[in-house]
Amino acid sequence: MIEKISYVEWNDIKDKDDEVNIELNHNDIVYKINDLYCACETKNECNNILIYSDKYNIENIKSMILFIYILGKYEGIEYITIVSKKGRYRLYQKLFHAYGAFNLPIDDDNRERMVFKLDENALNDLYDFISDYEV
Repeated sequence: MIEKISYVEWNDIKDKDDEVNIELNHNDIVYKINDLYCACETKNECNNILIYSDKYNIENIKSMILFIYILGKYEGIEYITIVSKKGRYRLYQKLFHAYGAFNLPIDDDNRERMVFKLDENALNDLYDFISDYEV
């Protein structure tokens, strides 16, 4: 199930981890894909990716990839930013190794920031992972 939802629904989730407990606004992009809430905080064009689910399963990885594909293909997002605990999202680095995975310095909270370009080649590679979904 792929559903574009309001930022208000994201803000109303009470049990989000501190890492993603960010108030979104009307400019931000939010989807619920299966059990995964996915958001793109567009403030200052940083396109910070936030994901949350209270049900952790392997399908969430595919849902996350689908969300990034939707951002690039249908929402006009050219770059995304991932901020996470050091080493947590190696998957992104593997997916985007050839597409501008810029590692920026570790911040004071020991979190790494990575910026990825969603060009046509990256979107084609992402599509290979999610081609069984109807997008």
